[in-house]
Amino acid sequence: MARESQAFQREPLVSSEHEVVALVAHELRHPLTAIEAALPLMDAPQPETRQKARRVVERQVMYLRRLVDDLLDAERARRGTLQLETRAIDFRSIVADVVSMFRARVQERGVDVAKEAPTRPVVVRGDPVRLQQVVANVLDNAVKHTPPGGSVRVHLATHAAHAVLTVRDTGDGIPPDVLPHIFEPFRHHGNGGGLGIGLNVARRLVELHRGRIQAHSAGAGQGAEFVIALPMAER
Repeated sequence: MARESQAFQREPLVSSEHEVVALVAHELRHPLTAIEAALPLMDAPQPETRQKARRVVERQVMYLRRLVDDLLDAERARRGTLQLETRAIDFRSIVADVVSMFRARVQERGVDVAKEAPTRPVVVRGDPVRLQQVVANVLDNAVKHTPPGGSVRVHLATHAAHAVLTVRDTGDGIPPDVLPHIFEPFRHHGNGGGLGIGLNVARRLVELHRGRIQAHSAGAGQGAEFVIALPMAER
């Protein structure tokens, strides 16, 4: 198992320190409010009500954990201390696990998530935990910006010795002036909210895997497409 690290040039902050603190506080408020509202319902006499409340708490706790992990990883990447534990893995299993997790989450919102993948293994050399984080962050961004009735398509293929993952949504889209900055920290767009940390961390992790990630959009209201390319493992 290989251990790798890579330093990145520090990116200029797009907000003052006080604005960043305000953004983080605002982002924490929504899940905490949802948990606070759900907790009394966990003692309700109806089993269906208790189960629904428990699902709300579980989703919000998962979101808070991912948010904290992304904030910490963004700082580690900025300092050049973010490391990988790499091995040969079938990227299909990573993608399948993340898609399965998100399908359960978005059912109640009426967003359709579909996946296509090759029948043969798509072997890359990488850190399975970090690659799962990459896919989850990109898929989370797509789901977050897709309204009820919309769809997210996840397509895995191989091309030119690379595993290529495409995540396409029918959501808010990305304005032309925002698109070049979409992977910068504390940049967000559309109606999905968020801090813009998830995509920044995804980009840094992809680069640590010697891959690349790109974003495409025809503009506001036109949906968005994110493409991740990772080198295939040598046979």
